[in-house]
Amino acid sequence: MTGQIDQRRLDQVFFGWSPRDGRLTVLAETFGRPDEHRRWLHRLQSRIRLQRVAGAAVPDAAVSYFRFPDGNAVLLRRVNTGVTSGRNNSHALIGPAELLTARTALGLSFWKGWRDDLAGTGPLEPLLVGEGRITEPAAEADRILYPKAAGATATLVRILAARLADPARPISVVGCPEDQKKAMIWALTEIAARTGLGPPEPTFSTYEDRHDDGVELAPHLLFLPARPYERAEVSRTVVDVEEPAPAGPYLESAQRLAQQLAGRTLGRPPQASPPSPPPITSPVAARRDPPPAASPTAEQRLAAGLCAARTPADVDRALADLERLPSGRRHLVRAALDPGTLEAAALRIETTFRQALLRLAEAAYGRDLQDLDDQQAQRHALEVVRTGASDELAVIIGGSVAAARTPIPAAAVKRWTGRPGEPGTGLWRRPRADGRGRYLPLVLAAALAGLLGAAFLGGLALGRGDDATARPPLPPPPVGRTAAVPGGGTAGGFTTIPGVDPERVTVVAFRPGPDARMRPLGPCVGGAGDLWFCPSRGDLPPQPNAELVAYAIDRKVAEDVLKTPDAQTPTPQWGEQHRVW
Repeated sequence: MTGQIDQRRLDQVFFGWSPRDGRLTVLAETFGRPDEHRRWLHRLQSRIRLQRVAGAAVPDAAVSYFRFPDGNAVLLRRVNTGVTSGRNNSHALIGPAELLTARTALGLSFWKGWRDDLAGTGPLEPLLVGEGRITEPAAEADRILYPKAAGATATLVRILAARLADPARPISVVGCPEDQKKAMIWALTEIAARTGLGPPEPTFSTYEDRHDDGVELAPHLLFLPARPYERAEVSRTVVDVEEPAPAGPYLESAQRLAQQLAGRTLGRPPQASPPSPPPITSPVAARRDPPPAASPTAEQRLAAGLCAARTPADVDRALADLERLPSGRRHLVRAALDPGTLEAAALRIETTFRQALLRLAEAAYGRDLQDLDDQQAQRHALEVVRTGASDELAVIIGGSVAAARTPIPAAAVKRWTGRPGEPGTGLWRRPRADGRGRYLPLVLAAALAGLLGAAFLGGLALGRGDDATARPPLPPPPVGRTAAVPGGGTAGGFTTIPGVDPERVTVVAFRPGPDARMRPLGPCVGGAGDLWFCPSRGDLPPQPNAELVAYAIDRKVAEDVLKTPDAQTPTPQWGEQHRVW
């Protein structure tokens, strides 16, 4: 096993062709232990070649980041310089993974000390942390790569849409422009850190010639110039950025995440741990045993379980456990699910487990969000609505009957519209055609209902309606049609469909065409009881008086329906048509 690296420094290793040994080997290094370089040559010898893929050029340089079980990490830079092709030179930085993180590795990829060869250069020296040789490389990565990522959202959306289908699965990206690769790695790392969608410390490589299961040390995220001949099975998500992403909820979620990343409104990073107390200096006190750490409460354990959920089943179990807590302990649930934590969980649910959003809100605020008449719950909800990144959670909270007599609907209006003449900051921006604009009529109506002291349109109560008095009946659909989105597309709306089992059925929204064919907009989001919110689709041609409809379709049939964005003829399998209003 490789020896433990000094925790204060990063060592350098230079690999190149040795005529004496007749192979690629270590030509220079800074290790303080004899034979340490042999161990690292053994570990990395399968990774230091820069080989060509048929039909594609080899880049001038490529960077790769690896982590090892013993706590060490490597940032490797391969260059297309050396004796011959495939006998290229490589330069590596090696150190403890807690020092050489993925974000730090991205920043160090811009380090001025990289060498293409050893000719005319002095000896290698370790990079000592604290001596100015490493100047906040993680911050350097943010400074350089954020604007590049924000300017390449089309590429990011294509990769994100593929990743959201299975965030934990390794991913291969084919055909990404060379100048966007590091920005894509940075963006995916940033999104993972803020939402949990993917590993927060991914291994990566900006150039590989293979990605099949026979590759040693294959990084979690790698880039290929072209699809190679595959010698073995490929257990990875493969995305070609030159091919359009299929329409559907993953594409919509990817577009939303990319917009939030570009606008710096994406979730909140995990809260930093409080600073450690100063060391004990009293000799008497120093001999005492430290007090035992406080055990987490049941609410804290359940909140942690929700935030750690990786599958719909995990989310369902975590929410079921939260729902079983007595109402007298919900203030402790809110303490464990502080607004930042609740928002992070909501963003994950919104993008991967959207049906659970209402249950998340009810876990925090009670059935029908009844706790919103409590001042502490109102303050908590106001912060979520004002500063959160989840549009749909804000719709649920701001549009609830329980919020109608509170300042929450007005805060939701301000979130979407901002104030005239006041620059939008954070989430308080003017609505866009492809973003919050589709929610604006709903939020304005909620605010008006709150100001008038009436229930929000009488029918957006979030209770499940166990009996005739549980909530007022839904009103008849309003006169008129659903509004067209400015600049193109169609706004979403609501529908009521009784008796839907979301485990077996998907509610899908459509825009009818003149020939009775239906163009799918996407799956609707389940509210409480029989209420469903149906999405917009901003890429459709404008149709000012578009009337939307919805069908409750068997999940397997719905998957086939949603695979194509083109208009389709309804079949008996779709069942009854329901109007969206």
